[in-house]
Formats: sequence, structure tokens, C-alpha cells
Amino acid sequence: MDKKNFRFFGIFIALVVVLSIYFVLAVAGPTDLTFGDNTTANYDKEGNFTVNWSDDGDAESYLIYIGLNGTVFITDNNNSATGYFFTNTTDGNYSFIVEETNDTTSA
Repeated sequence: MDKKNFRFFGIFIALVVVLSIYFVLAVAGPTDLTFGDNTTANYDKEGNFTVNWSDDGDAESYLIYIGLNGTVFITDNNNSATGYFFTNTTDGNYSFIVEETNDTTSA
């Protein structure tokens, strides 16, 4: 193997190692999403409810995407807890995506 090919091979291996480390250390994301504050099947009884999740320890903040009747929008960045309290909501079918973020990645 000549010197030029050896250098290319070394750079390629170093790149593979760096990318592997990046993906291993990437944020795993929140788990155990729960929906609460209501005791009946009518989850919008008074327009207030809470969404909670578990943290894997790497999050600096969370983005909460809310879907209402097919339209998706984002709440403010939640950087204080593993839950979010919603007030004055309207009747509808809600869905949620919680995205964990830190300095370099989101999951």
C-alpha cells in the first residue's frame, strides 16, 4: 500500500470511529409518556391536563409538539421539568410528541 492510500485509509477509519462515538453518545429521548389530571374517559373535562414523561439524564430541555384535530404546533421550550401542564384547552383529539434536546442534538 503506498503512502497516499495509507493516509486515505487512516482518515477513513478515524471518521468511522468519530461517527460511531457520536451515534453512541446521541440523546436517547424521553420515555414513559403519561397523560393525567382527569379521572374519566372525557380527558378534556375542564380544559386542564398534564403530560408527563421520564428523563434519561441527558436532556437540557424538551420541545413539546401538540397535535389538535390533525394540526401540529409546538409549545414553548420546556427546560424545567419532565412534565407540562395545559390549561384552557378546547375539545378535540390531542396527540403529543416530546423531543429531548441538549447542546448538540435532539432526539
